[in-house]
Amino acid sequence: MQFRIEDILPNPFRRIDRYPIRPEKVAALRESLQRTGFWDNVVGRKRGDKVEIAYGHHRWRALQEEYPPEHRVGIVVRDLSDEDMLAIMVRENQEEWGTSFLVEMETVAAVVKAYAEDKIRLEQVPLTNTDTRIRYAPSFIAGKDVADARPQHPYTGQTIGRFLGWLEPSGKATDTVYAVLQSLAFIEEGLLQEQDFVNLSNTQARVVVEQAYSRKLDRERSAKAAERLAKEAREEAQRLTDETQRQAALRREAHQRKQAEEHRAKGKAEATKVAKAVSEELLNGAGTRQARAIANSVVERRPRPTRSIDSAINSLASGLAGMLATDRTSEKLEELIHFGDQVSYGHRRIVARELKNLAERATKFANTLLSEKIAQSKPATSNNQKLTNVTK
Repeated sequence: MQFRIEDILPNPFRRIDRYPIRPEKVAALRESLQRTGFWDNVVGRKRGDKVEIAYGHHRWRALQEEYPPEHRVGIVVRDLSDEDMLAIMVRENQEEWGTSFLVEMETVAAVVKAYAEDKIRLEQVPLTNTDTRIRYAPSFIAGKDVADARPQHPYTGQTIGRFLGWLEPSGKATDTVYAVLQSLAFIEEGLLQEQDFVNLSNTQARVVVEQAYSRKLDRERSAKAAERLAKEAREEAQRLTDETQRQAALRREAHQRKQAEEHRAKGKAEATKVAKAVSEELLNGAGTRQARAIANSVVERRPRPTRSIDSAINSLASGLAGMLATDRTSEKLEELIHFGDQVSYGHRRIVARELKNLAERATKFANTLLSEKIAQSKPATSNNQKLTNVTK
């Protein structure tokens, strides 16, 4: 069909501002138009009296520069769905821009946006997936509260990978899909900006995202551990009848919730700091294998315990059953508290139980020593008399 150039529209899923038209390619196409004319092999779909082209945006620009707006050219019209138009746009972008990470970010963002607006359909999210892996369009944040999203539009990296065909031979979505989704989540959270990925290769961008996510995840684990302790303190406060003890439990709850907030804030700050530092060094010539060292130089990673958790827990629990006053036992306790987010609740409960038993016994002895009965049942001793059996 013939259409005026002014009635030819771009693919609605292609952001021309993100994928700027290359002047040198347009110039070459204009020269071809002058020699051989326009080859009407561009496919589009009708929109009223106008047409949206599925691909061929450089030829479209060359036509605009070479001919007046009312000049007519032939466009092959097909019955193309939104899904067809989006899939064609993905292929065109990859052919023109290769493996640019920014282009891949825009491609995934376009898919999620179209899904949120019911323009395309993705595979159903398997019910076996955990909430932390599910995202809800139009958001990119995994496990996010869906109050401000569309709960009827769940998706995962796997469903995005299947739609785009970005799959490993095993059928799993490529690492690039997950790296792109995480980068978009960072941007949505305000931790990074699109400019932080400019000029980075696909591999470099993935490394930046991996290092930033690792630091954020480290703090997120600590935050979740604090939230579990806060929940336990709240439940304890609800069970207690003594007002003093109840208030103490509520203070512990407030403290742990504050700790969780601080961990998350630190995680976000560290993710931003690491991403920018690694990105800058990679652009300055550093290799991707140096990324971890660069990240460590910016934000020191908390050391992880090297001993077996099972043997360490059993040893600590046995020691607590007898005595707590040794320096080594205190060090073990401090170590367990420091790495508590990496230890199962069951293991922590073993140690907590012995601590409570020890506290109860100590309190019993203290109350007995301070009771009036013990003072009345024993004769007073001289100030000079040695309490030999006690002090030995």
